[in-house]
Amino acid sequence: MKRFVFILVALVALGLPAFADLNLVTNGTFDAGCTSWTAAPKPFNTLGYNECVQSSPNLLADSNHGYFAVLNDYPTPIPTMTQTILGLTVGVQYELTWDMATAYGPYGSSNPGAGVQIDGNTWTFPLANYQGWTAYSETFTYLGGSTALTFSSQLNQTDTDAAIDNVSLTAAVPEPSAFVLLGLCLIGVGSLRRRQLV
Repeated sequence: MKRFVFILVALVALGLPAFADLNLVTNGTFDAGCTSWTAAPKPFNTLGYNECVQSSPNLLADSNHGYFAVLNDYPTPIPTMTQTILGLTVGVQYELTWDMATAYGPYGSSNPGAGVQIDGNTWTFPLANYQGWTAYSETFTYLGGSTALTFSSQLNQTDTDAAIDNVSLTAAVPEPSAFVLLGLCLIGVGSLRRRQLV
């Protein structure tokens, strides 16, 4: 029993935090352009449509945010960008985080303004005119479905378009304290069993 508890604590101390911090998204900061992402219906760097840009005074998005992706089209079809995520494990809970702002608006109503999809999960969000960079977060348990991570803009078919940056997808591993508590419980159970055998 002691050996099992030691191994459990060692795994928590050495392996699980690193596993939790592993970002499964490639180039989520767009510092390498828009490589690893596929835009539709127009490819990236189509001027006035889907673009991978560095902050510019022509954009409403914060001028100090570095490189980011802009999903833009007017007014249909809905612009998207997609990346296939490798390394997802069935039954594991994941946390998806990203930053989003208004790119070129305001050209219409804002709700729903943008959305994200993966593994059968769909979340939509308002995107207000002149919205600055805002942090977003969603969690889901991977059920073995689609591994395509897709962001979309202008869902209400108006031209308030989204700037997206800092996309991250990591395993939402429980805090190490939860594993330590489990280890203490196992030690207690082992002690009780030894007393009963004596």
